Amino acid sequence: MATPTILVVDDSRAILATMKEALSSAGYDVLTADDGDRAIALIMSRKPDLIVSDIQMPNLDGFFLCQLLKARPETRNIPFMFLTALDGVPKRLQGLEMGADDYIPKPFDRDEVVLRVRNLLARVGKGPAPQAAKGPVAGTVADTPLADLLQMVSLDGKSARISLIRGGGSAEMAGAATEAARFAERGEIVVSGERVLSAAAGPQIGLKAAFRLFTWSSARFSLEELTSLPPRVGPDLGDVEDLTMTALFQRIEHDELLAKLGGEDVLYREWPEHEVLESQIDANGKYVMLLVQRYKRVGTVCDESGLTDLDTLKSLVSLRQAGVLQLIEGEASA
Repeated sequence: MATPTILVVDDSRAILATMKEALSSAGYDVLTADDGDRAIALIMSRKPDLIVSDIQMPNLDGFFLCQLLKARPETRNIPFMFLTALDGVPKRLQGLEMGADDYIPKPFDRDEVVLRVRNLLARVGKGPAPQAAKGPVAGTVADTPLADLLQMVSLDGKSARISLIRGGGSAEMAGAATEAARFAERGEIVVSGERVLSAAAGPQIGLKAAFRLFTWSSARFSLEELTSLPPRVGPDLGDVEDLTMTALFQRIEHDELLAKLGGEDVLYREWPEHEVLESQIDANGKYVMLLVQRYKRVGTVCDESGLTDLDTLKSLVSLRQAGVLQLIEGEASA
């Protein structure tokens, strides 16, 4: 198989140099351009196998570059990846609607860039698929994100269980019985080929659990290839790529909402002097208010809610902004 050619487009010379060094060291042929106009000239003369482009650039920005290439029959199938410091779901969705395949946020980790590039090339048949582990593999999602673990298993076409633990001490993954282990949160996600078969996260199962696992930024994982699948409890949770993309976008909004509330362990109560009429609160808000009256802690309200974590957090933020909920100062759940 010929060496894949990657075009990196960015108006920062430092980023171009860093990306070129990282990708060249990984064995790729790397072209660079410092704006969209020069990128088009390179693409017309030497069609790359993948394009990694910044969004905010002079002359012709990354969005317009992607739109132009996706509109032309000879370039529309070139995988396109955005490298950007832009935050927020709307901008990311805008790029995906134009046909982009992935995002790499700035500041970026060199190893993550190489892994994402390798996985995307493998997905479109222009590079070798990642090699599956022969036995259990362990690490942290900070070093190897859950999205990459799922993609690695999916591209290999095998079945695997990814077990995760958040909190509880580093010995917990090895099964040590420590006092801290009682407070660890456990989760798992089972994948077979391109399908996510099941997920669990603490008391949650199904899609709510799958999306929650993506928010565990400090979790440790253990990946084990499965020779036989566990018994089916219900329908699978969908395509690996679709679920992963949705979960990554939801995580951005989840983290923003949680930050507005102060975190999972803060406590709220209904403010007795609020002037919001019951008719002004929607059904989700009324339901979440009842949960707050009973549980108070943000994380527990999310656990006990029949809504998704995202919808529960949206209601909590709306109720707080409307003055219906009050933070209980000086108290936090242990």
